[in-house]
Amino acid sequence: MDLHACYPTCITTAEGMFVVGDSLGSLHIYDVEIGIKQGKKYSRRCTLTDRELEDDPIRSVCILSKSEILVQSKDNVIRRLSIATGGIKPIKSYIGAQSENFPVRCTVSPDRKFVLSGSEEGYPVMWSLGG
Repeated sequence: MDLHACYPTCITTAEGMFVVGDSLGSLHIYDVEIGIKQGKKYSRRCTLTDRELEDDPIRSVCILSKSEILVQSKDNVIRRLSIATGGIKPIKSYIGAQSENFPVRCTVSPDRKFVLSGSEEGYPVMWSLGG
């Protein structure tokens, strides 16, 4: 793996942490509170990789909780992932939003019941967040 070809593609923050997705399909998780106690701005918790995301640029990350995130990648799949164990455990996949050529982003509805995304096809897509 050529680390010089790796660059951040998205950053999101919530729940006292921030997550950086990169061009090689890795997720870098940082704790903000730990860093503040140490007199720094942040502290890296871990870098997570998954075979399904390897070499697939991350388009967007949405933090659901300290232990779950949504990850949208160039392969047109939004993944709900558990990150509680220091590794990645897939929970559910959402398919239908096209994101191959442009950085389309996903989010969660205000009532936290739905996953919402734009699509290169020019219309919004919505799924039930339920596990």
